[in-house]
Amino acid sequence: MNFLIKVKQKLTRFFHGRYGADQLTYFLLILSIIITYISYGWIASYLLLLLAIFRTLSKNIPKRRAEGDWFNKNIWFKIKRLFFNTKNRIRQRKEFIYFKCPKCRKQMRVPKNKGKIKVTCPSCQQIIIKKT
Repeated sequence: MNFLIKVKQKLTRFFHGRYGADQLTYFLLILSIIITYISYGWIASYLLLLLAIFRTLSKNIPKRRAEGDWFNKNIWFKIKRLFFNTKNRIRQRKEFIYFKCPKCRKQMRVPKNKGKIKVTCPSCQQIIIKKT
């Protein structure tokens, strides 16, 4: 029992002051697993795994936090928004029709079963006649 307590104390001391795992680290780990099983790119997979371990054990906390914030703002937010938008489209598929503006490619929705309606794009102000 003493041995386990000493090991726990040593591990606690080792990890004190380290950055630890964040969303970027988890993303790198999952991407590493996906690359390993889909494309058999074991070199890229190992490099991503090493990067995740490096980030976890790093003592340069401000730099790792800045990297994590950049990832959350620029990449993770877009991935999350894509999944939530897709989920909402699936949930609302019985009530609305989704289409894109032919001029600016902005996505819009109109209610189903209203016949022909005139829709104005909110971003480019183009008028579109759409059959619902």
